[in-house]
Amino acid sequence: DDDNTSVGTGSHDEERQRACLEEIQQFYNEPNSSHKKTSWGSLFEWVYPIYSAQWSTFRDLAGLDAYFFLRYIRMCFKITAVSTVWATIILCPVYATGGGGQTGFYHFSMANILQDDKGRV
Repeated sequence: DDDNTSVGTGSHDEERQRACLEEIQQFYNEPNSSHKKTSWGSLFEWVYPIYSAQWSTFRDLAGLDAYFFLRYIRMCFKITAVSTVWATIILCPVYATGGGGQTGFYHFSMANILQDDKGRV
């Protein structure tokens, strides 16, 4: 039984990983690449390559666990971003005009709402 389709050989996976790694190396080594080091230094250098990479690259290099974890994190980020926009538009003005006399950050929090003012809570 010389069956070349046996599971676990890994040669196809290794070829795909090697191709992805070569693509990433070419991405960074292009002479006219705008993806070289940025002027902000190494702290934010990772942001653009992460957001510009294809999802198939993550799946091929890191596997399905990392692929779905990163997609889950992206979904959580989007939900948090939408919630933050609505909180800024609606909640901050309501809390800021609460009349509780708080200062600093507390001026924009629920601590600035008077206890007797049930309509704002």
